[in-house]
Amino acid sequence: MTPAPVLVVWDRIGDYHRARLAALEAQLPPGAVLYADLGGADQLYGWKSENGGERYFLLSEKPIESADFLRRVLRFWKILRQEKPRALALSGYGRASYLAFLLLGKVHRCRITLFAESWYGKGGFRDRLKGALLRLSGCRFLLSGQRALAHFRDRLGVPAKRLFLPYSVVDNAHFAAASGGAFREREPVFLCVARFSPEKDLSTLLEAFLSSSARRTHRLRLLGGGPQKAALQRQAEGVEEVEFLDWVGYDELPGHYGRARFFILPSRFEPWGLVVNEAMAAALPVILSDACGCAPDLARKENGEVVPSGDVDALRDILDRMAALPEEEWARRSHASRAIVEEYSCGAWARNLCRSLQP
Repeated sequence: MTPAPVLVVWDRIGDYHRARLAALEAQLPPGAVLYADLGGADQLYGWKSENGGERYFLLSEKPIESADFLRRVLRFWKILRQEKPRALALSGYGRASYLAFLLLGKVHRCRITLFAESWYGKGGFRDRLKGALLRLSGCRFLLSGQRALAHFRDRLGVPAKRLFLPYSVVDNAHFAAASGGAFREREPVFLCVARFSPEKDLSTLLEAFLSSSARRTHRLRLLGGGPQKAALQRQAEGVEEVEFLDWVGYDELPGHYGRARFFILPSRFEPWGLVVNEAMAAALPVILSDACGCAPDLARKENGEVVPSGDVDALRDILDRMAALPEEEWARRSHASRAIVEEYSCGAWARNLCRSLQP
């Protein structure tokens, strides 16, 4: 007899989600995992729909940003009635559709876990109201890291027994596959993988690099593309040590990490930063701004550096220091990155999701 399944709903299931689902399926009996897309496309990522399979459901053919509330809710309710899942795992509570799914799940007497990366509260009355509603919901929460844990526990008042880690993981083996090169086999490159948009603060990174001594021995490679591409290229016009690359596919990313020596993410706003997980799985020491949600969890003294967001001088000093790092110290940090990120694996994600869904 097939056990009552777990239904997992994301906005759009992409490569990162598929690795997590595979780990979840390995934790549960065959046929015990159902999964669904909120919409058939989105404006940011080029992921394809799963397109088939008896365990997969599409709640709307429209992009996730499009209004199709009634269709999504009716299809979700049909899944509950026909498949009778014992538990739901939902991608947060920021969309009206997810709030409706939560209420329907309660009617259906499902155990419910919500995924959450947020750690930046609104403060005051809004946080108190939000916390009261989340406590009343009875849901459990699978959170990204320590900042999210502190936010939900201390600001929102959600009991610690309902909070689980980690949510923000990648397929570490995928990104480690092309990263076997030692120090001398890698290019002297500071790599940043990020969309070229204001919140990533790549202009500050460029300013720091262009005024650094590090550019004498290293290059800066920006990979991502986006709305600020032309402005950033003008800022670095005529500078051969700066390279701009458009976004590449999931299968190509490991090679880019594996060729670099350092990874840097200077964001002014970053709920987590999965690219940091990717870089660390590829054994890269990391340099992060303190606005990156993952900084307390992933950038430790063994493998990383954290600089104040927007601080050109501090970032330039770190670039210079890292460029002069002895080979043996780079190797120590490289190994530490890979060891630390193993705590944030798809297997850990699946195990803790299963724990959160227990009665």
